Amino acid sequence: MSDAPLRVFIADDHALLRNVITIALERLDGVEVVGQADNGRTAVQQVLLAKPDVVLMDILMPLLDGLEATRRIRRECPSTRVLILTGMVASESVLELLRTGATGIVPKTSDLTELETAVRAVARGEIYVTPSIAGPVLGEVASTPVQAAPNGPETLSGREREVMQLVGEGQSTRDIAAGLVISPKMVAQHKANIIHKLKLGNTRDLQLFAARAQAQQLRQPSF
Repeated sequence: MSDAPLRVFIADDHALLRNVITIALERLDGVEVVGQADNGRTAVQQVLLAKPDVVLMDILMPLLDGLEATRRIRRECPSTRVLILTGMVASESVLELLRTGATGIVPKTSDLTELETAVRAVARGEIYVTPSIAGPVLGEVASTPVQAAPNGPETLSGREREVMQLVGEGQSTRDIAAGLVISPKMVAQHKANIIHKLKLGNTRDLQLFAARAQAQQLRQPSF
């Protein structure tokens, strides 16, 4: 396991909030804040230089808003994850935010425990949506038809189908490993196999595909 710190960049046009978050994050074990920006344009420039693991991104910023900044960062630096930090968390906008390439959304009213959970989750490549809007989001996901993959789930092994179901339920790699009594490394390998077999693009595509499939399955009548 690498001892390298989890490197975080903060983009928000409120200096006080940036500084408070910086102080809070740097009190956490293994977390380092590597930069700040007060507008989207500077955020993109600095992130491409610093290449942090996670960017905390405000939506409403001068020069370039957080949505376009997120798109550019994900396009130019795909290894960097973006966690949207916002005061506006309307459930109907969550999927649109995720489509920009963001891998998480957390409100500015969150406590440090939730912020830490969100930062570490997106750093692992998982999607994090604050629990207060997770329910409505699943409802919206369920109403969106699952797009057929070039290869269907029938090509998966039994264990791979188990892993995909748990991914769809929102479980983390660590939770899946504990539940199936296998190593996190083996879970990661199963995910990679699923992505390859279903011809999905990446882990984020797998999470969205699995969540939609799971939500629609829950809505099917049982006889």
